[in-house]
Amino acid sequence: MIRLVLPLLVVTVGVAGAQRDTDADDSGRRVTDQASPPPVVDGGTAFAGDGEGYTPSSPEDRVDWYVDEDSAVSSPDGTFNKPFLSLADALEAAESGDVPGVNLHVFGGTYTESLEITRDTSIEAVGGAAVVIAGSIVNSTPAYLSVSGVRLVGADSPGAVNVSNPDAETVLTDVTIQDATMFGVYQSGGELSLTNVSISGTETTSGVYWCGAGAVVTGGCDARFSDVRSDDNESNGIVVDGNGTSLVGVNLEINENRVNSNYGHDLMECNMVEFSAGLGALSVQYGAEASIIHLSMVSNEQESIVVHRNADLTVEDLYICGTAAFDPPVPWSSSSYSYGGIGARASNDGHFEFTDFEITHNAGFGIWLSHGGEADLHTGRVTHNPIGAGILTEGFDLTRLEDGVVWDNVVDLDTGSRMALPVPDPPDVPEPGDGGRS
Repeated sequence: MIRLVLPLLVVTVGVAGAQRDTDADDSGRRVTDQASPPPVVDGGTAFAGDGEGYTPSSPEDRVDWYVDEDSAVSSPDGTFNKPFLSLADALEAAESGDVPGVNLHVFGGTYTESLEITRDTSIEAVGGAAVVIAGSIVNSTPAYLSVSGVRLVGADSPGAVNVSNPDAETVLTDVTIQDATMFGVYQSGGELSLTNVSISGTETTSGVYWCGAGAVVTGGCDARFSDVRSDDNESNGIVVDGNGTSLVGVNLEINENRVNSNYGHDLMECNMVEFSAGLGALSVQYGAEASIIHLSMVSNEQESIVVHRNADLTVEDLYICGTAAFDPPVPWSSSSYSYGGIGARASNDGHFEFTDFEITHNAGFGIWLSHGGEADLHTGRVTHNPIGAGILTEGFDLTRLEDGVVWDNVVDLDTGSRMALPVPDPPDVPEPGDGGRS
């Protein structure tokens, strides 16, 4: 390898689908600096709740009830010997009995039901039993919600877990979320904790912002993620959005997420969309902040990391490999739209800082800075990309990219004002264990 000292070689070459340097956003669409919109379903804002009628409970006030879909009792009351047949039955009994909070201990089985949380609720598999919930869990109250040891499979819109209240607290532990529609996890406001959580296969719903994202935190949510995977979703893996929203993460993996299939069609026509939706596997935007220790991102589509609109991201121990360009099903109406293949992008006054990192084998750029986007790099490698860095932020100090950083790309730096076809072919992406990190 050759250790390069900036300033690097400046070469203007054509690059597939790089964004134009205009006063539009990076999709080529003119935008404002307003906060991003909430999701919209059936023409109205979804899942807003004021918690009217909610009474908080202390842990000692919550009743312990059991749920067993295979129970044959004729008069269930939630006791161990007379468990409820369904989670919905237990929640309805708590509602009618004005129970302040419930701890639901669930025996193994598949519970095909959607749940509306109206009081402090804990849902926990009994003794490691295989518990599957095929339906959505929705909370628009300030209630505490805890789910542990459960698989959430095939939930329809609005997704597997959807929480929207400024005082709600949600805790997911040892949870697997698969094949949800719209969102895997969505939380607006309050606090969200994910520990040992896997999210995969989230699918889109036509015309909905962030549709298909594995996890979205917004509305001032304070999120803590530990040992979380968000893979193979039909949009972003994780979105951190809005002023006051923050994410602190440890040991995150975000792999094989792809662009929203509606991106070039009906979503482009949706006036609510500011168009970051479906671009970055990890998107931090609109004044949000995120700090992560150990983040691995492999084989995502379009862009692995997007930080924009005054947002800030810091990552220590980062690996980005094999970000693919997006091949739209039909050509987009404007050549200004990006087909991507970018490891990490900061734009519209966004900023990221990476320490102990490797960004390699991406289809377009290792990093991309534009429209005031800035970056600081420390102790890492940007290698085996067609272009290591595309820098279109006027006046950016290139020495911020040289602190212990090794550059070895077809072209290390491009500061051209416009970049178009063709782009050099990147080297083949290494297999796990073949010189690449996992």
